[in-house]
Amino acid sequence: KAAYNLAKEEEFLAANAKKANVDGIFCMTPSGSADPVIKDMKYSFRLCFGDPDQGTIAAGEIKKMKDSNADLVVGALYDESDTYSSGIYEAFKAEMAALQISYTEQKFDAENKVDFSTQAEALKGCDIIFMPFYYTEADLFITKAVEKQSDAIFFGCDGFDGIASYVEDVTNKIMYITPFDAASEEANVQEFVAAYKAEYNATPDQF
Repeated sequence: KAAYNLAKEEEFLAANAKKANVDGIFCMTPSGSADPVIKDMKYSFRLCFGDPDQGTIAAGEIKKMKDSNADLVVGALYDESDTYSSGIYEAFKAEMAALQISYTEQKFDAENKVDFSTQAEALKGCDIIFMPFYYTEADLFITKAVEKQSDAIFFGCDGFDGIASYVEDVTNKIMYITPFDAASEEANVQEFVAAYKAEYNATPDQF
């Protein structure tokens, strides 16, 4: 999804969902995560998480960590120019407020998502940093944060799928929300991954 205009994709999917609803045709998207894409659509469904769901889930996971370690320092970084990132973040922000968990917020936009020095400096004291955006920008931020001696856990959303090959030298823990993880140790997942590799000589991702 990072390779083209996400807003246009979501608009296209929403229009198709509306037409499917009128015609009574079953419709499913593997990637249309924005809330309006299938909202109030009787015949349209998604395989991926909805954006607000990921923000709520992330806040809940951080609550569990805070319950185990009350001194945990939390940060969040998001792309205010991207509907995917900001949609997840707004739900995260609302849930964190409901859970009464404070955190340090930083943001960036399409004009300055190459050099993350300012954001890395501001968040370097955090124990966990929530990052609802794609692995392409996450790689740049993580690299800069590690340069500044951050030992934070980097916590992403399903846009992190694929990040492992970009941060091979990073020793920080990286975790993310995803509907499918090829590295899962569950038997049914490993059986599927093995069969997929045998057929296509590649590792499957969430799509």
